[in-house]
Amino acid sequence: MSSYRVAVTGGAATGKSTVCGYIQDLGFEVLSLDDVGHEVLEQAQTRTKISEALGLGEDWTRDDLRSAVLKSSGARRQLNAITHPIILKRMNESSVHFVEVPLLVETCIQHYFQEIWLVDCGKVEQLRRLTVRLNSVAKARQFVASQLPIESKYFFADLIVRTNEPESNVQRYVSERIESIRDLIL
Repeated sequence: MSSYRVAVTGGAATGKSTVCGYIQDLGFEVLSLDDVGHEVLEQAQTRTKISEALGLGEDWTRDDLRSAVLKSSGARRQLNAITHPIILKRMNESSVHFVEVPLLVETCIQHYFQEIWLVDCGKVEQLRRLTVRLNSVAKARQFVASQLPIESKYFFADLIVRTNEPESNVQRYVSERIESIRDLIL
């Protein structure tokens, strides 16, 4: 089997899941590193390490973890040091060619991929989508401000998928790109 791997990345509410759905509709599996990360956080051994490293109680919740990480960049680094090696190991053991990696650039793992697709919908549309998702303009603005600006990710992208275009255009664009790399992924 080919080792050609494509990262699908972008900011919150830019349409990564939509693009991944189109990829799946074309018959390809997509591995979500967010989903893998959630599974890793549920492992007893991982929970114990996080509890000890961050000084959280035994029964910490995701809200407790989020709060600790937001208060301290050191806590974020400790969390990443515990979870990222496990997540990357799972990814590398997988034979899946398409991987949804929301924090690709932030975690500096671009070298694991032969191709990077950046999903973007523009700032106005992203804010609109996040406002609907979070039910708050203020929270949406705060969330966008806490992320690496999407413009800084353009340098790493082999392909920009703009999801503020008509759905049929986005589907066709994804389909045409997959067709152009089909020999590399099969």
